[in-house]
Amino acid sequence: MSFEDGSIGFDNMDDDYSLESILAEYKGNAFIQGSSRMSKDELEKQAKAIIDEYTREISGDNAAEVEAKPDEPAAKTGEKKPRRGEIVKKESSEPKERKAKSGIEKGIRDVEKKLRRVSEVEEKQAAMFSHRELTEDEQEFFGVGKYSHSQPDEAYVEDAEATIEKERKRRERVKARRVKRLENRVDDEPKPHKELSATDAMRVYGSGINSLRMRMIPVLVICLLIAYITYGTNAVIAIPAFLNKVLYRNILLAGGLLLIMFLAGDIIISGIIRPFRGKFGAETLAAVSCVFALVDAVLQIALSRADYGAPYCAVAAVSVLGAMWGILKGRKAYNLTFKMASQTKVPTVVTSEWEKVDEGAVITKNLGSSKGFVDKSTERDLSETVYNKLTPLLLLASVVFAGLCAYMNSMDAFVHCLSGITAVSAAFGALMIFNQPFFIAAKSLFNHGAAIAGWNGACDMKRAVGMVVKDLDVFPENCMTLNGLKILAPMSEEKIIAYTGSLVVASGAGTSKIFAELMREYACSLYRVDEFSCYESGGIGAYIKGSRVWVGSAAFMNLMGIRLPQNLDIKNAVFSAIDGELAGVFIINYLPSDAVQSALVSMLHSRITPIFAIRDFNVTPALIRNKFKIPFDEGEFTTYAARYELSQNSEQTSEAPAALMSREGINHYTEIVRCGRRIVTATKFSLAIALAGTFIGMVLMILMFAGGSFIAASAANVLTYMLMWAAAEYLIATF
Repeated sequence: MSFEDGSIGFDNMDDDYSLESILAEYKGNAFIQGSSRMSKDELEKQAKAIIDEYTREISGDNAAEVEAKPDEPAAKTGEKKPRRGEIVKKESSEPKERKAKSGIEKGIRDVEKKLRRVSEVEEKQAAMFSHRELTEDEQEFFGVGKYSHSQPDEAYVEDAEATIEKERKRRERVKARRVKRLENRVDDEPKPHKELSATDAMRVYGSGINSLRMRMIPVLVICLLIAYITYGTNAVIAIPAFLNKVLYRNILLAGGLLLIMFLAGDIIISGIIRPFRGKFGAETLAAVSCVFALVDAVLQIALSRADYGAPYCAVAAVSVLGAMWGILKGRKAYNLTFKMASQTKVPTVVTSEWEKVDEGAVITKNLGSSKGFVDKSTERDLSETVYNKLTPLLLLASVVFAGLCAYMNSMDAFVHCLSGITAVSAAFGALMIFNQPFFIAAKSLFNHGAAIAGWNGACDMKRAVGMVVKDLDVFPENCMTLNGLKILAPMSEEKIIAYTGSLVVASGAGTSKIFAELMREYACSLYRVDEFSCYESGGIGAYIKGSRVWVGSAAFMNLMGIRLPQNLDIKNAVFSAIDGELAGVFIINYLPSDAVQSALVSMLHSRITPIFAIRDFNVTPALIRNKFKIPFDEGEFTTYAARYELSQNSEQTSEAPAALMSREGINHYTEIVRCGRRIVTATKFSLAIALAGTFIGMVLMILMFAGGSFIAASAANVLTYMLMWAAAEYLIATF
C-alpha cells in the first residue's frame, strides 16, 4: 500500500470497501450520545482512532508505505535487512502477499462489524431519546417516553390509528365550538355607533317642540281646574255647591287626570316602559303617581267612600305638567345647540386639556373638527344619573311605608297612602333641574355664535383651573398697527425687514400679520429660520442664512449687549439686531377694544382665572392694566417657554369638543366658560332643592299617615307644599 496526500489507498481492495467510503459512511451516520448529536471534533477523533487501529492491523509496527514491485529479483541470502521504517523496494514474497491480503480482508470485516455495532447503538439511542424534545401531550399522543408500551406491532398500529382518529374528531369539535362562540360574540357585540350630524340632531330634537307646546296649553287649563276643585274641598276657596258632593268631585278629578294622561301619553308610556329596560327617571315617578292617584279616585267612586280625603289627582297632574315643561325646555336647548353647530363647517373647538399644566385641566381653543360633539351633548346629565339610581329606591320605600301606615290604621287606606307618598316623590321640577339652566345658557350662547356640549361640556368648564388667553384674544389684528420703522444698520431695507419679519412670523406672535404685510409691501421673501429660541427676558432669536438675528424689546437688547441710542428707548417697539449690530426699530401701536375690556371685567366677576399665553413680548401685565384701565391682578403670566407650549395648536385628540365657536373674540370665549360653570352650579343646587323637598315630604306624609292625620295630609296641603319647593327650584335654575 502507499501513502499519497495524507490518504490511504489499497490496490487490491474492491471499490465498495475502500477506506474512504467506509469513513464517509461512518461520518454520515448520526451517532447519538444522550439526547444530542456528537460534535464534528468528536467524529474526527473517532475516525482517526479507526484509521490508526486499521493501519496497525495491516502493517503491524511499520508505519511506512509498502510498494510491491514484481519485476525486481528476490533478495540475496546474507543481504542486509532493511531498517525499521525503511521503504522496501524489493518484490514481496508470495506468503507475505497472502498475509497482507488476509490482513486487509480482516480489517475490512472488523470495520464493517464496528459500523454495524455503531448503527445498532444509534438506532437504540435514537428510539430511546427521541421523545425528549416532545411535550408531554405529544408523548402521550405518540406513545413514547413514559407512555411507551410493548404491544405487538399490529395492535400498536391499530391503537395508534384509533387514537389519531379520536384526536382528529376532538379537534374538530373544539374548532366548531370556538367558531360558534365567535359567531355569538359578534352577534352580541353592539354595532359600531354612528354619530348623528348636527343637522340631523337638530331635526330630531326640534320635531316635537310644536306638538309639546300645543299640548301643554290644555294640560295647563285642566290642571288649574282640578287644582281649583282640590282647594275648594279644603274650604280654601269657594266652589259651586254640587262640587261638595264626593261623587261628583271624584269623577271630575279622575276625569281630568285621565285626560291629562292621554294628552301626555308619550311621557306616561315612557315612564312606565323605561323601567323594564333598566332605565329609571323622573318620568317614571310622575307616571306612577298618576296611576295610583287614578286608582285611588276610582276606588273612592266605586266604594262611595270619603274617609281619607280627596285623591291626589291635582298633585299628579301638576307633576305631569312640570315634566312636560322640563322636556320642552330641554328640546329647545338642544335644538339651539345643534342649530349653531350646523352653521359652520370648520368651527373653533373649545376643549379641556390636562397635559398643558400640572395644576389640572385648562380650557383652550383651536380650529378643529366638531366630531364627537353631538354624542357628548346627549349624554346623561347629573339629574338623570341621580334619579336613575334613586327612583327604584323611592318606589320601594313608598310601597313599604304605605303598607306599614295602612297596617297601623286600616288596610283599606293602603292605596290612598301609597298614592300620597308617590305623589310627593314626583317633584314638579325634576325634569327642569338641568334643562332649565341649559336652556338659558344655550339661548345666551346662540347669540354669541357658540354652543356648549351639554352637561359634560359644562363639567369641563367647571373643572378647569383657568382659560388660556392668546395674543389675538387681548389685541385682535385690527387693534394693532405699525406706527413707523427706522433702519439703523448699513444694510438694505429689504434684508432687515425680511430677516425681522421671518423671525416674528416663525414665533407666531400677534404681530405676525403686521410684519407679513410689511414684507409683502417691500417685496421681501420669507426665509427659513434655524435654531429658534425664546428668551425669558423678552425676546426671540434664530439663525437666518447663517446670520444671528435677535428680535425683542429695548431691555432685551441691553441684556444681549447691544447698545441703543438714548432717543430710542421706546416702549411698545420691536428692535431687531443682526450679527450683534442693531439693525432696525419697528414701532407698534396697541389699541384697546371695548369687547375685550367687557370680557376681562366678566372674568373678574365670574372668578375665571385667565392664563395669558401671549407670545408678543411687548404685551405685559402693566400694558394690560394701562390699556384697559382695570385692576387686573388675577391673571397668570407664565414663562415664555410655557406660553409657547400653552398657545400652540394641539393635535387632534380623542377628547370630544366641550364647546364650539363660530366667531372669534375673547368675549364669546369667556361667555362659554361662564355659562358652563353656571350650568353646573345651578344644576347641583336645583337637584339639592328637589331632593330635599322629596325626602322631607315623604317623611312628613309617612308620619301623618301613621298617626292617622289624613286631614293634615290632604291633597290641597300637599299641592301647596310641592308648589313652594318647585318655585324655589325654578328661581335657582333661572337666575
